[in-house]
Amino acid sequence: MTGLYYISKRAGIPFRYYDTGSPFEYEYVRYIYLKWRQIEIER
Repeated sequence: MTGLYYISKRAGIPFRYYDTGSPFEYEYVRYIYLKWRQIEIER
């Protein structure tokens, strides 16, 4: 797998920052992602 593969995969995700109107949306997304990664690593 190359870096271009992952960039291409991410481009297909329908996500937009500030879609909820919360000023802390980036922090929420980052927190959830980090928790998900911790769970994946523990498995």
